[in-house]
Amino acid sequence: MIPRRDCGVLAVAGLAALVALAAPGRSPAAGAQDPPTVERLLRGRPAAPEAQPWRSRLLEVDHLIRLENFGRAATMLEEAEKLGAPRAETLPRWVALAVGTGDDERAADLCREGLRERPGQLRLLRALAGAEMARGRLPEARAALDELFAASPNRATSVADAVGLWRAHGHPAEALALCDSLRAAQGDARVFQRQRAACLLELDRVEDGVAEAAGELAANPLNLPLVRDELLDLLPARSQRERAVAALAQLDRDAPAARLLRAELLLRLGRADAAAAATADLADDPAAAQVLLHAASILAKELPLETEPGTIRPVADWLLATLEKLAGSAAVPRGQQLKVLDLLAGVCEDVLVLDTPGPDRAEAARRLDAVLELVRARSPGSSRLYSARIRLAAYTRDVLGRPAEAAATLERLLVDLDLPLEGVALARLALGETYLAARDTARARTVLTRLGRSPQYRDAAGRAHYLLALLDFAQGGWETARDRLASVALDGSASDVANDALDLGLLIAEELMQPTGGPSRLAAYAPAVGAALVRDDAARLAALQAFVRDVAGDAAEDRLLDRVRLELAETLLRAGDADGAASQCRLVSADHPSGPLAPRALLREGAALVAAGRAQDGRAAWERLLLQYPDALEAEDARLELRSSP
Repeated sequence: MIPRRDCGVLAVAGLAALVALAAPGRSPAAGAQDPPTVERLLRGRPAAPEAQPWRSRLLEVDHLIRLENFGRAATMLEEAEKLGAPRAETLPRWVALAVGTGDDERAADLCREGLRERPGQLRLLRALAGAEMARGRLPEARAALDELFAASPNRATSVADAVGLWRAHGHPAEALALCDSLRAAQGDARVFQRQRAACLLELDRVEDGVAEAAGELAANPLNLPLVRDELLDLLPARSQRERAVAALAQLDRDAPAARLLRAELLLRLGRADAAAAATADLADDPAAAQVLLHAASILAKELPLETEPGTIRPVADWLLATLEKLAGSAAVPRGQQLKVLDLLAGVCEDVLVLDTPGPDRAEAARRLDAVLELVRARSPGSSRLYSARIRLAAYTRDVLGRPAEAAATLERLLVDLDLPLEGVALARLALGETYLAARDTARARTVLTRLGRSPQYRDAAGRAHYLLALLDFAQGGWETARDRLASVALDGSASDVANDALDLGLLIAEELMQPTGGPSRLAAYAPAVGAALVRDDAARLAALQAFVRDVAGDAAEDRLLDRVRLELAETLLRAGDADGAASQCRLVSADHPSGPLAPRALLREGAALVAAGRAQDGRAAWERLLLQYPDALEAEDARLELRSSP
């Protein structure tokens, strides 16, 4: 054993030797074996892949192909070849470019070129089969698939790829034959049930396809979202969905997921009561309750994203009934019941946000109130309970026209000890708005002033000061309103009302600086501001029309007149007079084309014309905005509208 002191000496000697080896112009003692130097070791090491510049180009090519920017991808691929990228790396990407641009003949030729050099490449065999299918050369496609099956180490995976190719190119019968052949080879009737169901549905064999889907869900109940999406895509017609519902009714008695699939099809048909009846007893069985909760959770998350207007209400009704039953079920553990109650409060809030409570709005409000009371009693710490409560109060105030009842609800909410601190500011703000709607301006001013003085709720305080400024304006306090609006714009520049506060504050300042007529014009506009605060659309419409009729000026730029006209257009559009709204917007852009509100007027004119059923005229207004005011903030909104409009 070497002593520790000698080990230290040896380590120093070894380090000195390494330094001598690395130093240029130095050599070891004569007679010693010449070990490889550090330079020789580094020189013999292969270059790292990252050091080859063509690799970064190929990564960019892959990204551009995913974005379908094929022209730029082709240019980048040519650069990679000039930098030395091997043909084995570039050829598959040329194939992808040919397929993406629809040049199937070139794609097939490139695939054959690569297969001559390196036979059995699965990627090229798949691409070759797809290109031949696209060209209608089915025997050649089958031959390519035979080679794919022979070369693939996993036959099931290669068959799945082939099934997808046949379906993508409009040959579901070929895909079905492949599914059957693999099923026969493996002797298992459960193989490829989901893929076989899709093939049968594409062949309009709805009953057989639904039977396969039910079998898949019996074996894999968590595949319900995937199977549901495929069925909805493959059964677009109402008659097909009716046939699927009838077939599932005979198959889904012992498969909870299949019964849920029938319920979701019923919801797409607008039959919420039938869907609730189909799943009513699932909440009583522990295993079925888990499947039901999983499906309900997914539907609750998808509800705000639903694109079919006729589906939102049935889905919401089913969710309310189902989640309420799950919340009281002994088959659901206590921890999961808290999740159910949170989902229930979220569905109530989404119903109010989407404004789909039903034809009997008062009864719907009572129903939502009862559901939220259940959530409060059993889960007072629910994260969405209090925001739903505030939205329900706003719905009672604005839609039902009962501000006194809404104020009482918010007052009770503010004394609830379980109300989170972040909800206090929102509740106070909603209470101040509700007092304004009830025309109780004294109590509204008290509540909003107290909120505005709170340093811990800056956003809510800024909104409160903005409402107080509008109240000052409506009551004739021009200077006070101007100063308060300036404070909102400066202290809360990130607030959602900062720009509105700045616009109105500058407008008041400009009018007060006029030698004549400024205060009288503000006084003529004040009734419209007051009517907006108390949410009286009829009074606001009358005040705006009176201003446009009696106070209109002939100046080259009149910001107050333009503002009033845009507000009048907004009020007319909300009242259903889209043509009248478009006319008011057109007056703003025609009379004061150099004014700051002209681009906004063109943007809103386009929206009003589209709402009036004149989509082409609306597009023309947006195109005029892009031509005349390309640097305006509204130009980007116009581009988005043009891209999204048909």
